[in-house]
Amino acid sequence: MTECLVDAKDVARDFPDGTSGVSTVLQPSSCRIISGDRIALTGPSGSGKSTLLYLLGGLDRPTRGIVTWPALGAGDTLRPEKITYVFQSQSLFPALTVLENVALPLIVSSGQGLPDQRAMALLAEFQLDGLAEKLPEELSGGQAQRVALARALVTQPRLILADEPTGQLDVATARTLIDVLLRQIDGTSTALIIATHDLRVAERMEKQWSMRHGTLTTDNPSLAELVP
Repeated sequence: MTECLVDAKDVARDFPDGTSGVSTVLQPSSCRIISGDRIALTGPSGSGKSTLLYLLGGLDRPTRGIVTWPALGAGDTLRPEKITYVFQSQSLFPALTVLENVALPLIVSSGQGLPDQRAMALLAEFQLDGLAEKLPEELSGGQAQRVALARALVTQPRLILADEPTGQLDVATARTLIDVLLRQIDGTSTALIIATHDLRVAERMEKQWSMRHGTLTTDNPSLAELVP
């Protein structure tokens, strides 16, 4: 069954600006995310991609407009089993092992047993099972990003929001990461939206959205227009 996971209507986001008072980072924009969607969100740095992802996932509130989650419920019930994130910056807990970092969402969302088994299975998928007892400080940047993605997948969420997950990876590692990600959600109703500068990533998604100067376009522009 096709369901609307996120419905954003005329959402805009302003932030304080030390010179002019207010800066509009996201111009009024509307979009919907449907179960099973595979969406690439492209655009230059500073165009508003991360801001939009935060609003769509309920991590931030719009200055104007409204975001609802028709098939997911109220905004304070979205995580971690409904919506998960892969952030652009380092997001692992430094005091936890790789295995503990991946299993943490299952522990947080009560009622899901055997978190270590599910977490270890995902680490194996990403070829990281040999690093299960390592701390984040012992990982390379690429390894840490794969751990973060495994953590995002561990609860089998309805929606995954990924902010430049391949931005710091070489081409081969980036391809492997996207291969595993798509394989994990293939045949499921999980929706995926990836903010990316990488044309190779964007062209693997079924839908392409673009951001320019805080304005969202969702009418599938040609790939040649997507990545500057």
